[in-house]
Amino acid sequence: MLRVVARISALPDKVEQVRLILSELVEPTRRESGCISYELLQNNEDPTDFTFVEEWESDSSVAAHLATLHLQKAVVATQG
Repeated sequence: MLRVVARISALPDKVEQVRLILSELVEPTRRESGCISYELLQNNEDPTDFTFVEEWESDSSVAAHLATLHLQKAVVATQG
């Protein structure tokens, strides 16, 4: 098993937009082969701070996740 912690910082005026984009990743990612768990957290004291806590079966599962269309779209959408 492999655990991943991924942090994302949103600009203060983009918090709601980023939260929506990141939230939309949860369900499709949980359905991916090799995904054991996938949680999105938002810091109560700093709402611009988001964290994914993930568990995967293997490195190859993570690599496959990084190549998914839904993740690639989210990356592009949060950078704009």
